[in-house]
Amino acid sequence: MKRMAVTNLKDGMRIAREIASPTGILLIAAGTEVNQFTINRLRNLEIEYVYIHEEIDATAAIDYNKLKIRYGNLVQKLKYTFRTLRFGQKYIADELDLNIDQLIEELVKSNNLMACLKVIDKKDEGLFFHSANVAVTSVLIAKWLNLSDEEIKRIAYGALFHDIGMTKIGDYLIEKTYHSGYRLDRDEEMKIKKHSVYGYQLLSEVYGLSKDVALIALQHHEAMDGSGYPLKIKVGNIHPFSRIVAIADLYDNLISGRNGKLYGYFEALEYILDARFQKIDHGLALLFVKNMVNFYIGNRVSLSNGKVGEVIFIHNNHLTRPVIRTKDSFVDLTENKNIQILDVVML
Repeated sequence: MKRMAVTNLKDGMRIAREIASPTGILLIAAGTEVNQFTINRLRNLEIEYVYIHEEIDATAAIDYNKLKIRYGNLVQKLKYTFRTLRFGQKYIADELDLNIDQLIEELVKSNNLMACLKVIDKKDEGLFFHSANVAVTSVLIAKWLNLSDEEIKRIAYGALFHDIGMTKIGDYLIEKTYHSGYRLDRDEEMKIKKHSVYGYQLLSEVYGLSKDVALIALQHHEAMDGSGYPLKIKVGNIHPFSRIVAIADLYDNLISGRNGKLYGYFEALEYILDARFQKIDHGLALLFVKNMVNFYIGNRVSLSNGKVGEVIFIHNNHLTRPVIRTKDSFVDLTENKNIQILDVVML
């Protein structure tokens, strides 16, 4: 099964998942053969994406396995690179550059976001996995922005090294920062906040590395309203790449429990929508959430009322409150505000 834009449908394809209205009325049945009438009807209903049957339904597994290998190779090489840069090496090894190119290639060509999300679905794995997760998410955002290959690579490097300044803080504070359940005291928080400057200083001395990479390390905790750190600069002075990595960093912190609470996927997206008005780039936050929630259509989620259901419809004005089809009913979360999505059921 494959998610496809209506604009790309061709005669003879078959609809894999039934299409229903928010009230549960069947609009197009699963198994319907696509023809021009079907395509016109979908357009009139303002439906942008549908699920179709594929000849081989192993695409998700193939995408995930390839990404998992690339991701694992990158994390191992990242550990070595952090250590060598920390102790004064002034260049990036060719092996890491190759690993980054390979991961970017898989992410850019993959249309299977669920495979990408499954790769970064790691809790309490520490600095290196966090850095790799932020890189994966940042590359996805850059892809959705239609940035050039060269720009995407600079963003990937900046995301991978955004927290390298933490290596100057000390192993004890790294352990407390990257594992949920630990709370920092005020003195520890002040020490942690220095990592942005340490990272900038370290990366500025690395031969052949773009200045953008060092700026991302310096600015990824700045806020649009000037309340961030270390420079307390406002939106006009924050590099666009830093804004991308800031959203990816926030998202991974939320779903990993580093903000004092472990957020579910939809809950994290809702938090980001709220934060966009002061802290993070408004347009990028909206782009990120829209692309994320659209890929959840057709996937199963667990609800706070104890039920499990399939996401079948996303409201344009309430992106994180979709319609869920359970075994015996339809649940519109815009009308049932007491029910929350707890998590996505990764199959």
